[in-house]
Amino acid sequence: MEDDPPSVPKRKRPITRLPKDKYVRKTRRDRLLANGLREPIKRGVANKRKKRGRPKKSGRPRQYRENPTRLSPSYRKGARWHSVAVPEEAYAMLKEMAQFYKKPIGRVVEDLVKPAFDRAYQESLVLARIAANKE
Repeated sequence: MEDDPPSVPKRKRPITRLPKDKYVRKTRRDRLLANGLREPIKRGVANKRKKRGRPKKSGRPRQYRENPTRLSPSYRKGARWHSVAVPEEAYAMLKEMAQFYKKPIGRVVEDLVKPAFDRAYQESLVLARIAANKE
């Protein structure tokens, strides 16, 4: 068994060994490039390397707690709108009224609140006059 039989092919050089005079390894995949098993990566827009980790979501970036625009519109500086909590039944009635008058719910509420506020203001003036007359 001194001579190998001619049917056994000669063993090729292992892929992990690099030719030192030709190529210097920069990453672990470069051994494939050095042995001619893959083409070099073309740097450009079309062939971008995939980043590690979770892919970035598309759309608006996330707003964090310290961001002043994260607050609801009623709490922001110069707020023109405020939130009001109403019972579920009252909300359903407001929605029906908005559909009937073909207006937004905010306009329906405004139409209801203005006359009620004017009436309450007039009554408060009368009560203030009565209290001043008593003194």
